[in-house]
Amino acid sequence: MNSRLMLAVALTAVFTLVVAGALLAQQERNFSDTWELDNQKSEWSNPRTAPTSVIETVDRKDATLMITRVEVRARGESTQLLKLTTDGIENTNVVGSNAFQSHSVWNGNRLVTTVLGGRGMQLTETRSLSVDGKSQTVERLMPGRAEPMARLIMTRVEPVRANVLLSAAM
Repeated sequence: MNSRLMLAVALTAVFTLVVAGALLAQQERNFSDTWELDNQKSEWSNPRTAPTSVIETVDRKDATLMITRVEVRARGESTQLLKLTTDGIENTNVVGSNAFQSHSVWNGNRLVTTVLGGRGMQLTETRSLSVDGKSQTVERLMPGRAEPMARLIMTRVEPVRANVLLSAAM
């Protein structure tokens, strides 16, 4: 084989690997599992508003994510049931007595949700998985603020422990 042909084959192989890697990096991530807040790694713009505990169970089917979030704060425990669709279709969710609209889209391997609530409240939540899939980062940002309101680091919970945590929370 002459050197030009070898170079062409090598360049084609490298190009194929680069394209395949880029496609894998762009794939939608599956957040389905039970996740627990890591308070040591998480950050809050106002630590007084931080929950002491958060357990999320995410169930993804096609373009729909159903999220059950149990939060424990100083004033008590609350459970939120949220429905997100990843195809940009608007959803309405109720948390406490507040209804809000949201729409979610994939931006590469990050799920970006824009939330609109009463009195002009707006929030963007971005979810991303670590490379090994053992943790996810949930970043909440309000328009006009340079720093996120919160950066939650959630770790995947082992299945047996997840059942114990959810049973205790219910």
